[in-house]
Amino acid sequence: MNDTTLHARAKRRHLHMLLNTKMIDDGCADSGSEINCITEALAQNIGARMSRVTTSQWFSLPIKGQSFQSIGTISVRCKFPSELSTIPSVCFYVFKKLICNMIVGRNFLRTTQTLDLYQSRLKIAEIGRTESPAIKSVGNVREQIKCWIDGTMHWSFPDTGADLNLISTDFAKRLGYRSNSGEKEINLAKRYWIDFADCSSVWTEGSVQLFVSFHPPTECHPSPRKLVETPNTSVPTLGSRAVGKKTSIIEPFHIIHDLEFDVILGETLLASAAAYTQHEPNSLRTEAPESSATAICKKRCPKEGRTRTGPPLTPEQRFKDDFSIEYDRYTKEQEELDDRRNRGLITARQRTLMQNQAHQCHIQWLRENRDLLELYHPG
Repeated sequence: MNDTTLHARAKRRHLHMLLNTKMIDDGCADSGSEINCITEALAQNIGARMSRVTTSQWFSLPIKGQSFQSIGTISVRCKFPSELSTIPSVCFYVFKKLICNMIVGRNFLRTTQTLDLYQSRLKIAEIGRTESPAIKSVGNVREQIKCWIDGTMHWSFPDTGADLNLISTDFAKRLGYRSNSGEKEINLAKRYWIDFADCSSVWTEGSVQLFVSFHPPTECHPSPRKLVETPNTSVPTLGSRAVGKKTSIIEPFHIIHDLEFDVILGETLLASAAAYTQHEPNSLRTEAPESSATAICKKRCPKEGRTRTGPPLTPEQRFKDDFSIEYDRYTKEQEELDDRRNRGLITARQRTLMQNQAHQCHIQWLRENRDLLELYHPG
């Protein structure tokens, strides 16, 4: 393999969003969470009325056997800054203690297309130097992305709420890594306390450097990339654009005992590789339990938020699902604006402006998918 080339690592990002009328500028957009989460203090601060649960609702953490309890739920209006439309009823589970004020889960992020089409909603986060790395996922999401780890294909857990890449102790052993001397030695010098959503912590067992790619290594560029933090004037990086589609990346992975998954891909790796835009269509699958909570408090449209098992969808099936979700989203938004006008919540002019904006967003989606439309929906 040729010499390694340095590349700027993507920055960690926060989600900016209005809850009712309060701006939250440090929300966690977490593809690894089954539900939306909020602290009891913030729920009270935004004036939300909590519905306390009549039976215990426990949600799992990515450590085997660990879970924590929600004390109730709230329903709030959500709005992205600078966008006209409002999502009228979003369900958040309330917790006494949480690693951050607000976690927005996979269902919400997928429905609003925040991880792909509207990434501008995510703003670079200002991270304190003393802040411990965290894995914020809550619940039983089983979304997996196909990648190659040290040359072998694996279905890994993509988690935009993870500050680091992780592997389990068992997986490290299967790759041949040991803590004693040898060709594949675990680096014991870089060990960390890692926090979880319930504010508990575990001590890592060391780290290893692994090659990661989203295409078979035989198809990848011979020169791998190594992600580095910027700014750093002494590092000749390739700039802030995403790593090339068929490129291997050398990344540190931290080892945790009893990790629920073999491999967790963290936020900055996923963003640096543009995993949700460059690689998703043929490499993502979801295996969620039937009992998974629905994050958005509305009736699901046909094919929306569908879970499945088995092999990934074909490109045509995937596009038809995406088209159905987009059309349902557009139709529902138009209907909601008509309903708000009928109830006197907005003026006729406001409805027209907001419907025009929704129409332009829909047209933009159609333009961006013109080639697929002509291929699978000719005429």
